[in-house]
Amino acid sequence: VLTLGIPRALNLYENFPFWNTLFVESGIRVQLSARSSNALCDKGVGTIMSENICFPAKLAHGHIYDLIEADVDRIFFPMVFYQKSEFIDSDNCYNCPIVSGYPDVIRSAINPEGKFGIPLDMPAINFNDRGLLKKACYQYLAGLGIRKITFKRAFARAIKAQQRFKEEVREIGADILNKARADGRPVVLLMGRPYQYDPMVNHKVSDVLVHFGIDVISEDAIPIEPDQTLDTKQVLTQWEYSNRFYHAAHWAMQQDDVEIVQLNSFGCGPDTSVVDEIGSILSEVGKGHTVIRIDEIESIGSTKLRLRSMIELINRKEKPVKQRYIPRKKVKVYQETDRQKTIIVPQFSRFISPAISRSLIDFGYKIDTLPPPNDESVQVGLKYANNEICYPAIIVIGDVIKALKAGKYDPSEVVIGWWETGGQCRASNIRNLLKKALISSGFEHVPIITISIGGKSRNEQPGFKLDNKKFLINALFNIVYIDALANMYYATAIRELNKGETLQLADKYLQSIENGTTPLNKDAILDSLSEAVVDFNALETNDRIYPKVGIVGEIYVKYNSFSMNYIADWLMDQEIEVVIPPLTEFFAGSFITLPEGVKANINKPSILMLLAAWADRHLQGFLDDVDEVMKGFRYYQPIHSIHSIAEQAQKSISLTHQYGEGWLIAGEIGTLVKEGVQDVLCLQPFGCIANHVVAKGVGTRLKENYPQLNLLYLDLDAGVSEVNLFNRLHFFIDHAKTTNNGIWIQLPSATLKVEIVS
Repeated sequence: VLTLGIPRALNLYENFPFWNTLFVESGIRVQLSARSSNALCDKGVGTIMSENICFPAKLAHGHIYDLIEADVDRIFFPMVFYQKSEFIDSDNCYNCPIVSGYPDVIRSAINPEGKFGIPLDMPAINFNDRGLLKKACYQYLAGLGIRKITFKRAFARAIKAQQRFKEEVREIGADILNKARADGRPVVLLMGRPYQYDPMVNHKVSDVLVHFGIDVISEDAIPIEPDQTLDTKQVLTQWEYSNRFYHAAHWAMQQDDVEIVQLNSFGCGPDTSVVDEIGSILSEVGKGHTVIRIDEIESIGSTKLRLRSMIELINRKEKPVKQRYIPRKKVKVYQETDRQKTIIVPQFSRFISPAISRSLIDFGYKIDTLPPPNDESVQVGLKYANNEICYPAIIVIGDVIKALKAGKYDPSEVVIGWWETGGQCRASNIRNLLKKALISSGFEHVPIITISIGGKSRNEQPGFKLDNKKFLINALFNIVYIDALANMYYATAIRELNKGETLQLADKYLQSIENGTTPLNKDAILDSLSEAVVDFNALETNDRIYPKVGIVGEIYVKYNSFSMNYIADWLMDQEIEVVIPPLTEFFAGSFITLPEGVKANINKPSILMLLAAWADRHLQGFLDDVDEVMKGFRYYQPIHSIHSIAEQAQKSISLTHQYGEGWLIAGEIGTLVKEGVQDVLCLQPFGCIANHVVAKGVGTRLKENYPQLNLLYLDLDAGVSEVNLFNRLHFFIDHAKTTNNGIWIQLPSATLKVEIVS
């Protein structure tokens, strides 16, 4: 009998009744990893790829090693991208990137099959679509030799087992609540994600509460009706586990005898916005909640003290007081009457912002791009945003509020403009965080508009009219143009004899896009680039060959000079040539992700996929024409198709990752190495949940695939130490400057460098 090992980790907590029934009914033996313990945790410590990731993710490594030691035949750790949605008005039902993508991290960091001969099975799963779920499960089990008739019976029973499990949890919750109320005991709603109910993860908080005489129920134990709504639009309701928190908070605010304790894992990306939203919901009736920060630290003295203080407050309440409803403020919605207002947009980067502005100006909108961010932007952002939100969000929020407070703009005559991604990444919440910041700073009458990469914004903006197809086409023309300019700038600036001349020339062509001198059509773009090639070739340079460093990472810090601490400029000062992959690749990535999602059974075929295929062909044709023009540039670098980049990525990571940069970072690193750029910086905001998986998470696999790769990850945030940052960079560029002086020899488990001494 086949023994399938299942780790007690992350998404397996939520869906174990389903998986266990499916496999057992198919004739497969299920072996769970042991209960969490310090000894089990220690087994996997040496393979953790990111120190600031949440403890539940770190603990997963120990559970995998426990299954390896149990000598199971295979390990099952699926990539669950969508949970079953329980709310009809939620924006989506994603898992967070850690829960979705961590199996790929395990494959890279531990490599059970390569090192121990135990296959790691990690199928992509969508629990929100019964048909796709069934198809994915059958494909997996068929590969294990399970007959279709056996599978059908097992699948039906697995669905019922999961449904019954959810019903029993709610029945038990109702029983606890009724008995507590009958006996006059206080009740605490303990909110946590399923895997946070591991006693080692939550430090037995529920036991502590029971010891104090408190009855405890969980957020999935409260009633949910078939047509249940969340009744909140102050945040993007994109993660299903978080959506349950919002529902639970709305339920608890109506219960006089229920208090809330929320478990918050250190480093939890979603909770940087969820904790604030829960507090905001409860504030409508004057309620608060107790947030318990949990991580691998064993001492829980401070936790007990906080819980005891909360219980003292509960005990002092003589009788329920009718609570006054205080509706939350909302930001003004953009209407037709706002059309003539100026849209102020935070600067993305010197090269990118003109392209974005031009695409909107052509539709009759007045755009004013803010000056580059500075230290004041960060300080203002920290004042009006959760200090643990990602660095780009802090900077953008700070830029907007700083500009409104400076007095340059009449708040009644401006609109804030930004864009949204809408995926699993927490950056999708920036528009909502901006709204909260506007309310907190007294500018709630300033509307916000957002432009979605997917074409349809989730923001309420009835007065904002845009031909999405035309906008996206124009934007892509612009982006391809500025990518070519940036390519020529970085290759020339390092060699220029007259300091600043290259930037002046680049600005000349950027302005031609921003002011409309260069029309947005194929021929005009190609003609302008042909002129630019001649002008850049005419600049006086030294024509030396410089060591090259590639810069990849999160889209904002990769292109925004301030957020990256001007690292690109610093590298050029150190006589290093900088190579930054084009922005076009970020947008073209969807041409791969959409069909891969269908292929992996996590998405259905759609008209969007057909449009993406059409856009892929037309964009590649345009890129081929641009590449022909760029061959005239004396420091020519070829333009790579998104398909060739995806081929490089697939060596290290699954192409189903659909958050942040997804698989693109791995693809860009592989492409750089293939082009001879062996030294690569990966820049990311501190605690970036996507890059825990798609960047740091697969670092081991990247280095195995590219032994010559010198890869340095740098976390950037408001509190980064510049001394430490640049000390690390000095060591990094020393390697970049000396790599070509030796011969690289690849050994089975190491790479040695042999210096040639003359």
